[in-house]
Amino acid sequence: QDKQGQILDHWEAHFDLTPLKKALQHYEEEYNKKPNKSGADWEMLDKIWIEEVGRAQREVPAHIAQEYCHPERSFYNVVRNNALLKASNPNNLKRQLTFYNWGIFGNDLWFSPGSYSVDSGLGFSFAISRGGWLQLAKSWGREAYIDLTALSAIDEERTRDLKQSLDNLSQPLIVQSPLSL
Repeated sequence: QDKQGQILDHWEAHFDLTPLKKALQHYEEEYNKKPNKSGADWEMLDKIWIEEVGRAQREVPAHIAQEYCHPERSFYNVVRNNALLKASNPNNLKRQLTFYNWGIFGNDLWFSPGSYSVDSGLGFSFAISRGGWLQLAKSWGREAYIDLTALSAIDEERTRDLKQSLDNLSQPLIVQSPLSL
């Protein structure tokens, strides 16, 4: 919603994870620059985390949000076992869009009207990390590396899934022999 309360629609033909991956990479690079961080360093990291990572997270499609909200695994599990991403196993595809929001000390919905208002919610007051378990905070340090690695694996696997789907759809449904007269 904009500040006047009007609903804003946003549509894209194809989603690219590059902005989110670049934001996570930027956070990780800045985090690793100094082992002993000052208050100003943490403020800068919080700004990158919320404004770059969080705003990029606002744009993800449902299947990526569902990976962030998966009820039985973190991105750490995905990094250690890419088989958890195989779409051929229905147990890997949990359809949930709820995450634990440490800011409210309770569950929250990824796609909710409040989380997408023009100046609050995801990308304005928080970003989400799944490196360990369901974590949400201003700065989770090295968790960004795990999130980045997992998102790269998810991106590769879903691209393979898309190619396979396109191959499957290009085949005739039923092989028919020509009519003989």
